Amino acid sequence: MEEQLIEQIKSAKWYSLQLDESTEVANLAILLLYVSFEHCGDVKEEYLCSISLPTNITSSQIFDGLNNYIIDESGLDWKFCVGVRTDGAAAMTGRHSGVVAKIKEVAPDCESTHCFIHRENLATKKMSKELNDVLCQVVKVVNHVKANALNSRLFASLCDQMGADHIQLLLHAEVRWLSRGKVLSRVFELRNELTTFLLDKKREWAEKFRDVNWSTKLAYLSDIFSMLNELNRSMQGRMTTNFATANKIDGFKRKLAAWKHRVSRDCYYMFPNLSEIINCESGLDATSLANIITEHLKSLAERFEFNFPKEQDPREGNGWICNPILQLKDELNVHLEDKSIDLAGDQGLKNIFYSEITLAEFWIKVRPEYPELSELALKIILPFPSTYLCEMGFSTMSIIKTKYRNSLDVRSPLRVALSSNEPRLDKLVKSKQAHSSH
Repeated sequence: MEEQLIEQIKSAKWYSLQLDESTEVANLAILLLYVSFEHCGDVKEEYLCSISLPTNITSSQIFDGLNNYIIDESGLDWKFCVGVRTDGAAAMTGRHSGVVAKIKEVAPDCESTHCFIHRENLATKKMSKELNDVLCQVVKVVNHVKANALNSRLFASLCDQMGADHIQLLLHAEVRWLSRGKVLSRVFELRNELTTFLLDKKREWAEKFRDVNWSTKLAYLSDIFSMLNELNRSMQGRMTTNFATANKIDGFKRKLAAWKHRVSRDCYYMFPNLSEIINCESGLDATSLANIITEHLKSLAERFEFNFPKEQDPREGNGWICNPILQLKDELNVHLEDKSIDLAGDQGLKNIFYSEITLAEFWIKVRPEYPELSELALKIILPFPSTYLCEMGFSTMSIIKTKYRNSLDVRSPLRVALSSNEPRLDKLVKSKQAHSSH
């Protein structure tokens, strides 16, 4: 299976890498690599390898392990690497001695960016003291119920008796992308059940849920983080391009500006849970609520702009790739611009572009007639937008290598689990000598 993959990469010429490091059950550091390349008229994303790292994980040791596999074990060439995606850790992205910097020394055409999903997660962490206090209080309530087995059973029984849609709360974990939104949404859904449950032993917490101003902040947090979760999930998955991901980020930036403007006019319909509270409760301090929400939306917009600056937008200067039918100027040199104009005027290629094919498929199809444009476009399309596949690989690894199999060498099982290549059984059989008695 590995031989097939290496053959496919070499025949494709250009390739892009996605890499991330984690620690498995035996406290060993593992580096996972995924690769994207052209194959059978489209782009293929495939698990490349896993590399065991030494005890002290430095950028030099990570690069040495990576370089050893790329050059010595697989026989690939760094000069054909056009992109690398990491999670933004210091050892990976250090300007002078990070892994990415070392890769760029041997791969001159390689471009790198911090994972879109991690950047979105970083942009959502900062919030005002008022909203952060509500989040901390929610976490305390959840821990009180979930950390005690008796409390958990009693609460589940109470939810069942009250006809709730759910009978369990969800634990909050900072390291999980979607945790915050799910925890807040579940607590908001079960706020009446929690009020009843907490009246006996934690009356001061129960009063929080009866406080309309506190409840509106909880409602807003559940709404905004549900929307952030939706954005996060939309950037996950296979075969996602940098252009598609940048479109989603840009759309969310525009929404933040629109929501801020609506809040200034006391319009909250885009936040369903908050609208429900506002319509049903009295005694609300509307001015204070509007100020808190406006401040948070403004902070979010600033953080998104900081983490996704316009100068790093992959669409900038590459509009001719996203829509080759439009004759965009000043994005290509004179020679390639003339070729782009010829392409834009080709009715047959227009029909192909507007048919249901991917952007990569289109540029591969036009290669015979426009090889220079096709090659340049593919080098920009190939890089991954995120490290989603590595995260998925680590999830698979945690299933394969449990505490009962902590001595297992996970490299071969991971390849079988994650690779789409079928083993060439006929070749394997031919390489074996039949027993003489047969």
